Amino acid sequence: MKTIVLLRHGESTWNRENRFTGWTDVDLTELGIQEANHAGDLLKDRGMAFDHAYTSYLKRAVKTLNCVLDHLDQDWLPVSKSWRLNEKHYGMLQGLNKSETAQKYGDEQVLIWRRSYDVAPPPLAEDDPANPKWDPRYKGVPDSELPRTESLKETIARMMPYWEGTVLPSLRTLDNILIVAHGNTLRGMIKYLKNIPDEQLLSLNLPTATPYVFEFDDSLNLEKDYFLGDPEEIRKRMAAVAGQGSAKKKNACGITSLSFPMTAHSCRIAFFDAKPYDRDSFNSVNEREFHYDIRYFKGHLTPDSVPLTRGTDVACIFVNDTANREVIRNLKENGVKLLALRCAGFNNVDLKAAEEAELPVVRVPQYSPYAVAEHAVALMLSLNRKIHRAYWRTRDGNFSLHGLMGFDMNGKTAGIIGTGKIARILIRILKGFGMNILAYDLHPDQRFAEEAGITYTTLDDLYARSDIISLHCPLTPETEHLINTDSIGKMKDGVMIINTGRGKLINTEMLIDGLKSKKVGAAGLDVYEEEGEYFYEDKSDRIIDDDTLARLLSFNNVILTSHQGFFTKEALHNIAEVTLHNIRDFLESKPLINRVSLQSR
Repeated sequence: MKTIVLLRHGESTWNRENRFTGWTDVDLTELGIQEANHAGDLLKDRGMAFDHAYTSYLKRAVKTLNCVLDHLDQDWLPVSKSWRLNEKHYGMLQGLNKSETAQKYGDEQVLIWRRSYDVAPPPLAEDDPANPKWDPRYKGVPDSELPRTESLKETIARMMPYWEGTVLPSLRTLDNILIVAHGNTLRGMIKYLKNIPDEQLLSLNLPTATPYVFEFDDSLNLEKDYFLGDPEEIRKRMAAVAGQGSAKKKNACGITSLSFPMTAHSCRIAFFDAKPYDRDSFNSVNEREFHYDIRYFKGHLTPDSVPLTRGTDVACIFVNDTANREVIRNLKENGVKLLALRCAGFNNVDLKAAEEAELPVVRVPQYSPYAVAEHAVALMLSLNRKIHRAYWRTRDGNFSLHGLMGFDMNGKTAGIIGTGKIARILIRILKGFGMNILAYDLHPDQRFAEEAGITYTTLDDLYARSDIISLHCPLTPETEHLINTDSIGKMKDGVMIINTGRGKLINTEMLIDGLKSKKVGAAGLDVYEEEGEYFYEDKSDRIIDDDTLARLLSFNNVILTSHQGFFTKEALHNIAEVTLHNIRDFLESKPLINRVSLQSR
């Protein structure tokens, strides 16, 4: 990956006085120095280091760069300076107060002078002392190339030879470049990088001293761009820039309008346990609608990795990430404002600690209930008809049917524990096979029972009469290890147990005992109570040191999948969409319909 960071200089003395500055060489204010230092801190917190820096001949940009490099401990960095990176030349407007000029000539005329793509302000006279040709720093530049006024189009035309001839070629050999310059020259670079039409440049207001990061692949294709910093502060700075040339009275915040939408940069998300398919699904949805800054991390969220959340607004986690009291405290200290689970389960989150820390937690209550229900059926069919064993036999040239006998699903009884949405879809599928359905739920829905043609009963009766038992209840203190020696003892001999819900619904050691005694005829498991260290990871090059898991995998009548029941294209899309909608609802102070609280358990 290659990176260009664009940075507009901090507040100058003439910025503070709201004067047209252009090529006039004014200094930074104390606030401007603070802004530059803060930009350096933001870059340092992001772990950025640079191979080369570029800036203009004007001290407000040079000093901003020096402050940034000092905070990065990169004062030694090679720096190239060019007059081509100077600000747009404002001609005779330089030194005039923008608001007073707007009162005299009108907002519309001043806006044309400031932002029109191809209309320049009135030029300086040839003999004006402010003509750049008298300035010794431009001694080697032909007089014909030194402007006495410029339109934005001319500013970009002046900048582009340096951009194309010096900056871009250096990116082919270097990885990270920092450019500290001015609003209009930076606009030209952004126009090039993002292919922005001429007319849209008028509404592009760059905040002062706010790093704007562009990330490229090794072929220099732009992958994403985002601002670093507090979104609300960035909005204020953008709005302040937009209002500089207006005669209208500003509001209490000094803001008249927000000219450049911040949706693409208003939220930074630390995304843990990121897999390639996560990136694909989230990037697809994010780029289409949300445009958040998502920072993907391959590792899990743990006490050791929580520092990666510094400077982010949201931590996005999955089922095997850790969100205990220590992690939640550190998330809050790092400025994280929302914990977004991209899964339905939340037993890995200390909800009490989250509520005490006032850290909201949201989840995806369902991805695709069809995906999980269909996976449960796939496990049933594979175990019943020994598909997993037949597959390997025929690959080895063994076409014997011995040991592969199954049974007709039609007429058999399935016991469904928990009758939420996934279970109801499963019930309808199994009814299609002609199965009889017994169900257990703490809150029986008799209307559904009548519509679906099922019977609610007690757990003991369900155990005793079911040929297949499928678990779909939530994990609570009451349901933990629901399947144990006692419950297995009440089941039919040779019962098939399916679990696509939560790993801890089953006491695995006791299930193994049931398998060894042949009381349990088969087990299809998409979850495992100690799955965190193994699931979603490639452990094929090492020995499994979890003896219980290793023993479970030794049975030829057990199919264990790596929590993949949800794993369909549609489900991944839904996960991304609901997660990002949850985040947007939070940012817009809307009700969090998918919020998780202590009462959710």
